[in-house]
Amino acid sequence: MANGNPVYSALSEILDEAEAALSKDLEATRLLILRAASLLQAALLDDPEPSAESTCSLQPWQVRKVIRFVDGNLAEAVRVKDLASEVGMSRHHFIRCFRGSMNATPATFIRRRRIELAKALMLTTEQSLAEIALACGQCDQAHLTRLFRSIMGVTPAAWRRCNRARAAADSIKKFPRGVGPSYRVTAGANLSSSPAS
Repeated sequence: MANGNPVYSALSEILDEAEAALSKDLEATRLLILRAASLLQAALLDDPEPSAESTCSLQPWQVRKVIRFVDGNLAEAVRVKDLASEVGMSRHHFIRCFRGSMNATPATFIRRRRIELAKALMLTTEQSLAEIALACGQCDQAHLTRLFRSIMGVTPAAWRRCNRARAAADSIKKFPRGVGPSYRVTAGANLSSSPAS
């Protein structure tokens, strides 16, 4: 519905007319869409300036420094006040600017980075999920499982099985039969087709 706003009402009517004209008259549709765009542009120009909070953001060097700090300390508790001091800001101002730059709170960002680390470790190592949980700053496997499921929608074990199988299938597709990492020929190897006796 138009929520009582005259701009929304007008846009809704114009877009309904454009939809009706779409199958009959492309030129009329084009003109209606242009009219809707100009109405929307005029409404946006009438809006007041964005608040200081919404325009606050970190400088690129600050973003890099924060990411390096987070990534270097994922196995430990990462506190917002430590992140803020890394870039010379107060805690409150840092949270506002971080949200403006990263579209997430620092806590959400840290959780996501921990999940990315867990995914990388699951694919590249044979570590148990309990060891991976500790490496990602979780106190045990159960905490990692809860966090992982809340973000990824599946358990770490299920994700690992699925993605390892997919990675194996992808590596097989990349190489023609008889070529690839599992088919290395060493110097002096017997290359005859008959089995060695």
